[in-house]
Amino acid sequence: MKKFIIVLAIIFLPLAAHAYYWFPANPQMNITPLQTTAVVYNPYAYPIFCQGRVDAQTYYGPVIFGYMNTWVQPGQYAYVYVYTNYGNPFINAWGQISCGY
Repeated sequence: MKKFIIVLAIIFLPLAAHAYYWFPANPQMNITPLQTTAVVYNPYAYPIFCQGRVDAQTYYGPVIFGYMNTWVQPGQYAYVYVYTNYGNPFINAWGQISCGY
């Protein structure tokens, strides 16, 4: 029984340690009066899965948000867009995107 547990530990511990490796992507934010964009780049040699949220506050107070759930291929970018209208421009934006293997 002891050998069986050791064999299971050898097989499953490396898998469990790698399965939930998430890291903050620190998106590049670009804000204009009518559009807010968050950009994530994948510098690795394999695809990563990214998910996150971008919030943008308008001049009159409401916060508009957008979500992202996507795979980012090696050397590619992923974008999140948030839009508003002409009478209520964006004044602030922030976002948090996490990626994992």
